Amino acid sequence: MLAHPPPQDPSSATTVVQISAAVCRVVDTSVEKEKAKAEKETALSEKQAAAQTKQLELSWAIASNDLSHKIKRLQEFLDKGARVEVLLARKKGGRTATPEEAEALIERVKEVAASVAGTTEYKKSDGLPGTRMTLFFEGPAANRKVKTKTKKPEYYESKIPSDYRPRESGQPKRFAMRKVTPKK
Repeated sequence: MLAHPPPQDPSSATTVVQISAAVCRVVDTSVEKEKAKAEKETALSEKQAAAQTKQLELSWAIASNDLSHKIKRLQEFLDKGARVEVLLARKKGGRTATPEEAEALIERVKEVAASVAGTTEYKKSDGLPGTRMTLFFEGPAANRKVKTKTKKPEYYESKIPSDYRPRESGQPKRFAMRKVTPKK
């Protein structure tokens, strides 16, 4: 769309004409696809990291046998390379732990986490001792298992006998696979 020039002022010698035009951008689709793929991969890796986060809940006044079991689970998770959130909280109806017991419990959990080689505290602890506190640990990256997707066509082709073929479009689903008989 073209704009009409503004009315001329006889006193001014120069006139500025503004033309509004469509602005377009030439884009290389392969570059755009690569950016989209990279964003998708980062989102997937974040999702996998969130899926590997384990939570352990401990009471401040936990019994020694219960504590040893939870400590054992913490070590197992860290050995596998998972992220572990240790939630320390007071249970309703339970006895209240003394501040010395709370500090000893925090030190015990941190010692066990440090005993696993390569473990780091990936986030600063959140909360106050004796009330509600969360400790964040991450196991060594070398031990993490990353799930890989298998391509379905290759998988299904290896499982389907050679004398079967997929249904043709328009056939009911009950004819999902049908045996091919050679014509005589």
